[in-house]
Amino acid sequence: MNRAQDWLMTHWFAATLVGVALLLGLALLFLRRRGSWALPLLATGSVLGLLGVGGLVLPLVPPAIGLYALLTAAGCLVVMFVVLVVSGNWYPPAAWATAVVAALAAGGLVAAPVGEGVVEAGKLARSIEFLHPWWLLLLLLIPVIIYFSRKSLAGLGPVRSKVAIGLRCALILFLTLALAEARLRHQSENMTVMFLLDVSQSIPEESDGSTGPSGAPINLRWERVKKFINDAVERRGAGHERDKAGLVVFGRRPRLELPPSDAPRFQFSEISGEVDGNYTDIAAALRLARASFPENTGQRIVLISDGNENLGSAEEQARLAKEKGVQIDVVPLAAGQRNENEVLVQSVEAPGHVEQGSHLPIRVLVRSTNPNLVVGELSVKYKTSDNAMAGDHVLGSPRKNVVLQPGLNTFSFKQELTDEQRSYTYEAEFKPEFVANAKGEQIANGLAGDRPQNNRATTHVVARGQRRVLIVEPKRGDHIKVKI
Repeated sequence: MNRAQDWLMTHWFAATLVGVALLLGLALLFLRRRGSWALPLLATGSVLGLLGVGGLVLPLVPPAIGLYALLTAAGCLVVMFVVLVVSGNWYPPAAWATAVVAALAAGGLVAAPVGEGVVEAGKLARSIEFLHPWWLLLLLLIPVIIYFSRKSLAGLGPVRSKVAIGLRCALILFLTLALAEARLRHQSENMTVMFLLDVSQSIPEESDGSTGPSGAPINLRWERVKKFINDAVERRGAGHERDKAGLVVFGRRPRLELPPSDAPRFQFSEISGEVDGNYTDIAAALRLARASFPENTGQRIVLISDGNENLGSAEEQARLAKEKGVQIDVVPLAAGQRNENEVLVQSVEAPGHVEQGSHLPIRVLVRSTNPNLVVGELSVKYKTSDNAMAGDHVLGSPRKNVVLQPGLNTFSFKQELTDEQRSYTYEAEFKPEFVANAKGEQIANGLAGDRPQNNRATTHVVARGQRRVLIVEPKRGDHIKVKI
């Protein structure tokens, strides 16, 4: 079915010529039965039919054959014309055969380009906009001008009168278009598709026991993903040859693996380099994909992921993409599979620059995917750029029996900084101890399946400058009475 549609989209003009020729043939048969004959109808139908058949058949052979056939037929017709002028001899069967070959060759050469030109002309006509369309009512004057001008200009002769009427109608047409403020609206016909491929460790491997050349088990899910991407690019269909496709792989950070291009195939096999698969940041991948789109093309994103994000906010980025007209399609991986024994310190939030001697607010975001309560110890350590304070220092004392609800949990800390200019590095760490039910009763010791490398996060703060207050006093010395 797809091949038939692609064929019709490519050779629609030639097929239309054959269809018109058949209709003219039916009309000719109808006239023949009534005892009449129309030679112009026969000639027109024959020419259109030959051009259409040539446009359908000759694309199946190399283009050079059609060009050689047309040149050969044209040369034969020239030779026969010269023979006719010199000797007066003419052989109608040879002339008709040569004309048939020429028409077939011409159809094979020009049918497809003419069809494309007609399609482009139609697109151009559809892209015309009018800022003041009511002025188009002036076009109703053209039939009136033609009706009255045929009588008033009859004395000029048939040719001069038609030229005068044509000029008057052209004047009305161009004046109407100017008043309506016609303009062309550019519409991009090409599409750019960005594939976002999740390669984080939250997507489990799928194997049937078979091994590759290196002896390692074959990940069937990974093989299906590669085949899906390669087939989607290669089988884009007729009329989409200029569409572009690109690939972004992501874990903790996204990377542009293949920039957008109109290459006929990807041939994607393996990713280059390492990707931190301990985290899944779909939002960052969406941002990179939007930034990678070329201008003046349609924009579409195909997200291939399990959806288990633990960094960023994909929902916010999806909303921004929708506002920009970017279509997002999702291909789920390992649907229904989710690691419920995972706790991760998502981030440590603090101002990047603060004043010396200020009170620094620190917020720790901890996400739990366990449906029950996870109890553990939360600590925040810091170290400074001052050599006199080398080593790790614990902010306050570790918080014992910290309870994590399913989802995102927020914990706040504060530290009073010194009056010296320093840089600080803060690291938050959560150590799960046991799992409890809603009543607080312990149901499991530890957290099996948790990845300790996800249980810490860091941030950096620079303390520089001091706050100053400007006091304007009516009399010198009044500032002594002000308490700050």
